[in-house]
Amino acid sequence: MIHLSSMINGKPGGSPVNVRINDKIAIHNFDPNSGSLITNTFDITPWIHEGNNVLRIEMLGGRSAYWLTLVALDFFN
Repeated sequence: MIHLSSMINGKPGGSPVNVRINDKIAIHNFDPNSGSLITNTFDITPWIHEGNNVLRIEMLGGRSAYWLTLVALDFFN
């Protein structure tokens, strides 16, 4: 994921999110805590199954805007 929390008075404002996969929380209350774009990687293997999967990112009422630029999935055998 490439994302950021908007700045408030020159500091990251805080914009925590949950990442749900197939309606289960895979990443809970994660805050990028950066006023510039950063990249975070997560192993979501336990929540993925064969066939279609649903990814949902939920903002949890932070103090600033959450900006999501890119979500990428890599599959390894």
